[in-house]
Amino acid sequence: MAAPAGARSLVLGWGMSTPEQLEPYLALHRDLGVEPTLHIASVAEGLLRPRAYARRLRRALAPLLAEPPYAFYIHLFSDNGFIALAQTLDELASSAAGRAALGALRGVVFDSSPGLHTAQTASVFADRFAQGTTPFVARRLGLGARRDRVFGVTRALRALFLGYHRLFPAGVRRALSARSRVEAHGLRVPMLFVCGGADTLVSADGVEQYAASWAARGVSTRVVSFEGGRHVALLGADRARYERELAAFVGASA
Repeated sequence: MAAPAGARSLVLGWGMSTPEQLEPYLALHRDLGVEPTLHIASVAEGLLRPRAYARRLRRALAPLLAEPPYAFYIHLFSDNGFIALAQTLDELASSAAGRAALGALRGVVFDSSPGLHTAQTASVFADRFAQGTTPFVARRLGLGARRDRVFGVTRALRALFLGYHRLFPAGVRRALSARSRVEAHGLRVPMLFVCGGADTLVSADGVEQYAASWAARGVSTRVVSFEGGRHVALLGADRARYERELAAFVGASA
């Protein structure tokens, strides 16, 4: 199923992802006739340097602000992508060109996201931060790349984050505001949620509850669960199914 002529997409990567890891997803977009722009938001920059965080995102959004506005999609991963979605909507809503582009938005794909929508306190956010960054740290320490919890390491990361929060509470408050900021924009575009049955960071049940909250507002939603799928590893869990779901989602808006 082909996308609308000239369609574009904004791909918001998960924290500590690399362009090489996301290239297979960009290739899927190109195969569907969608020209993707990749943006991997820096977790540290978002927490410590919000102005620099916003500047980098504005540069990524530039191709979407062409005249006339082209149909575009947002494809995001994990909570890092969800936080970047909130910032993206804020940025687009702040200018006439951005609002025109926002009016051309055709749909949003949530991959292994969001889990942050359930976090209401810095303590809960610290737990999520520690668990989400443990695989990266574990890989660096030679302890295994897919371990979500490592005794000592996960606990140390949680303590580190809580210490950061005491020094820089504004950054945490902004991250925790992602859900309310996204909802404040009143999106009415279709949403596709893909989640993994073996995801220990973002549960399938939590994703279904979040999707239901949008469906209650009259938004068209579809939730697809990959049995045995791990966090941000759904394409590898069943590539053919992932491709079919994305193609159907994009094709439905053509």
